[in-house]
Amino acid sequence: MKPPCEIMTNYIMPAVRAHIARRLIEKHRFTQVSAAEKLGLTQSAMSRYLTSDRGTRTSLSDEVIHILEMIAEDLADQDSPSTMTIEQTCRICLSMRRSGDFCRLHRELDEKIPDSCDVCLKTLETELLHS
Repeated sequence: MKPPCEIMTNYIMPAVRAHIARRLIEKHRFTQVSAAEKLGLTQSAMSRYLTSDRGTRTSLSDEVIHILEMIAEDLADQDSPSTMTIEQTCRICLSMRRSGDFCRLHRELDEKIPDSCDVCLKTLETELLHS
């Protein structure tokens, strides 16, 4: 059984990076090398995101796309990622957990996860209550 954080790392973050990479290059006119540096990637990894070798197994909601647009703008305007970029990246996970998108993806990837599983939502609710 894959824990939720593994799903986030292996499936969602590559989709996030791929979207941001495309935005930096298409909208902000970054080169592959400069976009890779901005995202802390190698040029080879950047190329794989841009050619859809990576980051294409997960579709992202309009809410997540909106967050990614803000992150790309922030990265394009800053010398290094701001705390806003880090915060917004964490919001993606929260948004996907809240909407149920995360659970749907988790079930698609791990057939052992029962339809009744609500661990992510319970964990999220517990964390919000205690914060």
